[in-house]
Formats: sequence, C-alpha cells, structure tokens
Amino acid sequence: MEYNEIRRLLDRYFDGETTLDEEQALRRFFASTADVPADLRYAAPMFAYAAEKRTQTRPVAAKASSKRFSHRLGSIAASVAAAACIVLGAMTVFRGGDLVADIVPEQAYCYLDGRAITDRAEAERVARGVLDGVQADLKRSSEMLATLSILAK
Repeated sequence: MEYNEIRRLLDRYFDGETTLDEEQALRRFFASTADVPADLRYAAPMFAYAAEKRTQTRPVAAKASSKRFSHRLGSIAASVAAAACIVLGAMTVFRGGDLVADIVPEQAYCYLDGRAITDRAEAERVARGVLDGVQADLKRSSEMLATLSILAK
C-alpha cells in the first residue's frame, strides 16, 4: 500500500471516519512494514499495541463461570424476595387484618424527623406540605429548562 494512502487513512482514522476494513488495512500495514517513514512513526506504537492486545488470550472459562455464579446468585436472591412477598401477602389475607398494624404496634401513618405521626389529619397535612414543596421544585425546574432551551436557540 502506498504511503500517501496510509496518510489519508490515518487522517480519516483520527477523524473517526474509517471503516473496519480500512482500520484492518492500517493494522496490517504497521504489522508488516519494518521501515516506516518518519512522518508515520507516531501511529506505529498505537497499532502495535492494538495488535498485541488482539493476540493475547483471555481466560474465557473463568469469565463464564463467574457469570454463571452471579446469574445463580441473582436467581436465588429473586427467589427469596418472591417467597418473602408471598409470605407477607398470605399473612395479610389469612389474618384478615392490616399487616402493618400487626407489625407496628401503634399505627404510624408516616414519620417526620424520626417521630411517628399517628394522627391521620396531621399525616395528611405533612404529606400535602411535602408534595407542595415537590410541586414547587418541579415548577422551578421546568421554568429553568424552558429558559435554557430558549438560550440554546
């Protein structure tokens, strides 16, 4: 391959415009040419490194067994979570009561600063306050995004 063609391919390569075949041609050139012109030597180590990495073998078996292990562990965790949901659901249905009330002696509607709120009206007031704050934050964020989109144009 002519050196001018290699220069053109390197320009395209560093602009991110080469095809896989063109990149392969560059790798072949740098792997097979011992006397690389001075103006092309800057790219030789990069393609030599890529060629070296391609020839190194990977421990495929170890990778596959670790994938199997993590897959098996994920399956076990999902099974345990599903079983817990089934047990809690069955306890709620068969006991005919409120499972939260059974677990928490005093029914707490919510917690505020670590304090249980047991009065329903107070819990609704707190929830409304929190939701109003979230709504105000969302409105401010939307206004800021609209301003940014106008500035971007």
